[in-house]
Amino acid sequence: METHFEQFGRTDLGQRLIALIDTPDRYTEFRALSEKGLPAVTALVPVLSPVLMPLEQTDLKRLNAAKQFVGRYVGTIMRKYGHTIVRPSASVPGKLFDVAAVWSGAPSSDAEEDTQAD
Repeated sequence: METHFEQFGRTDLGQRLIALIDTPDRYTEFRALSEKGLPAVTALVPVLSPVLMPLEQTDLKRLNAAKQFVGRYVGTIMRKYGHTIVRPSASVPGKLFDVAAVWSGAPSSDAEEDTQAD
């Protein structure tokens, strides 16, 4: 059965968010913020605010779904590279996200080897 996350990822907004999140340098930003003890989604605040903040006035349900999707998508990327959650809820600088997970600053050595093999 398909999850809500998968369904949202196929919407126009979901596809637009994926295009903004899943770029070649994004993981580097996520990792750098994680090494500083900040939520990885912090890297996305300036990029996603212009896309998502208008929904605050028109569709709060859709805004909340989008923010959850972003957090989950970032989690998928971080897990792919072997990071784990070290703090499940931390304040996010900026006004887009309230809280998000903080990931380990370094991936497990097994994950780095797997990533380099790709």
